[in-house]
Amino acid sequence: MSEKNLWLKLLATAVLGVLAFVEIYPPATRLKGGIDLVGGTSLMYEIDDTDVEGYAKKDLAKQVMQVLRRRIDPDGVRNLVWRPIGSNRLEIQMPMTAGESTRLRQAYRDAQEALKATNVQLHEIEEALLSGARDTALPALSRGVPSRQALLAQAASAYDAMQAVIRSSDIQVKADAEEKYEAALDAVLATNVDVARLDEIASLDGANRQEKLARFKEEYPDRLELIDKALAAFDAWQKVRGGLDDPADLQRMLRSAGVLEFRILAEADPQNPREFDRYREQLAENGPRVLANDLYGWFELEKPESFLDEKNIERFTDEQWSDFRAKRNEIVDRYGDKFYVLAHLSPTKGLLASSKRKWSLKRAIPQPDPSRGGYVVAFELDERGGVQFEALTRENTDKRLCILLDGKAFSAPVIRSTIRTRGEISGDFTAVEVEELSRTLNAGALPARRKQT
Repeated sequence: MSEKNLWLKLLATAVLGVLAFVEIYPPATRLKGGIDLVGGTSLMYEIDDTDVEGYAKKDLAKQVMQVLRRRIDPDGVRNLVWRPIGSNRLEIQMPMTAGESTRLRQAYRDAQEALKATNVQLHEIEEALLSGARDTALPALSRGVPSRQALLAQAASAYDAMQAVIRSSDIQVKADAEEKYEAALDAVLATNVDVARLDEIASLDGANRQEKLARFKEEYPDRLELIDKALAAFDAWQKVRGGLDDPADLQRMLRSAGVLEFRILAEADPQNPREFDRYREQLAENGPRVLANDLYGWFELEKPESFLDEKNIERFTDEQWSDFRAKRNEIVDRYGDKFYVLAHLSPTKGLLASSKRKWSLKRAIPQPDPSRGGYVVAFELDERGGVQFEALTRENTDKRLCILLDGKAFSAPVIRSTIRTRGEISGDFTAVEVEELSRTLNAGALPARRKQT
């Protein structure tokens, strides 16, 4: 070998070495080890293929794996190991998350717990009132919230007043005393900070976040330092978070892969135009969270333009949006940059995945849509689902039936006649989208029993 060729090969090797070093630098974050090296979690899923026809059982685990992998880790960057075992078992290995993301997530959780520690529970107040050491037990419940001290004293006075008339023959006197005591308790509990609401506000962007945060701080002026610490911890974690920081994230994402539900939409009543104002106010203040005693819930629109049949809706001004929603029969609104529709929460007004009367999807098939062009997903329910679906559609003729996948609203056709086991999901889908939606539905229709090892 000539000296010239030797030097060229050495140079080429050096260049490749430099490029390789740049690619993996810093190695602490770019080089990822498997669970044998760094530890982690292995989730074992057994797919219930009892009702799957014989020919469809072949490579069933591989099909489910492909759908779940596309949904959870489409770019293959989360260092998950997927391994089908036989035809109906699937193992998912998740190496332990290390480094900054884990540390910052825990710091945010600690900041949330510090806020929760200032709260007080109803049973604690009642136990303090009954305690022989009330004079020390009750003030201790103020937990660094000065405004709560006077309210606890008022609750104690109301409790004593109620006890004084508990054997009174005057029913109204007793009722008034009980009402004052309940009101005093509510006033104390109202001083509790809503940590879940703060979490939602922290996830917002720009002016929307600042506006809601300002109102939130006005409600809790005696915990501003703790609130600011929680927000700072969230922002620090947000910069490096990866979406899958622990096995709970993975399990949550797996549970929500391909879950089909049907719900009847709420409808505007011309005779009672302010009927749903409370829900609009809740959405604006707290986001789409369901609160106690809610009869309806907000569900995100997967494709707002298709669902509402209105192009460029995502670019509407506030005035245009206000005019548009006022003309709609269904109850729709915006929160941040997302659109939502209001639907019934009652099991009697839907066919829900959590129904005690178990039902399942038999199959979903992509089909062309001759009436509108494009494609739809034709679905078929099992017989138990068909019986429930028939009752639901019979009792709600001419109402809109919202079709949801993983909690997101895809379409809401008007029920024109009773439907038993067969229906369609429309949504202005492309050929690729309708194939993916069908695969996702079919994978979600297969119950999986998790065995964590």
